[in-house]
Amino acid sequence: MSITSTTTLVARLLKAANLKVVFAESCTGGLVSGSLTKIPGISAHHCGGVVTYRNETKWPISASRLTSSTSRARHLQRQFPPAPASRPSKSAK
Repeated sequence: MSITSTTTLVARLLKAANLKVVFAESCTGGLVSGSLTKIPGISAHHCGGVVTYRNETKWPISASRLTSSTSRARHLQRQFPPAPASRPSKSAK
């Protein structure tokens, strides 16, 4: 199944179920979100997304979004890499 046919199917399913979606992409580099935005009317269901490729960038963004104590949030928190060790500032020697 091509990315075009897959995103068309996803768009139809979102519309049929009256659902909204947000993406957090990494290795795909925004492919999924970008493909959906080519479908007319998808803005009623596609709320946006974020693309973070490097682990050092992912942690501050993901940690700030996963502060909920729901079981789903706890599951997602376990999926992210540990926070990177803090580096000394350039002025510290």
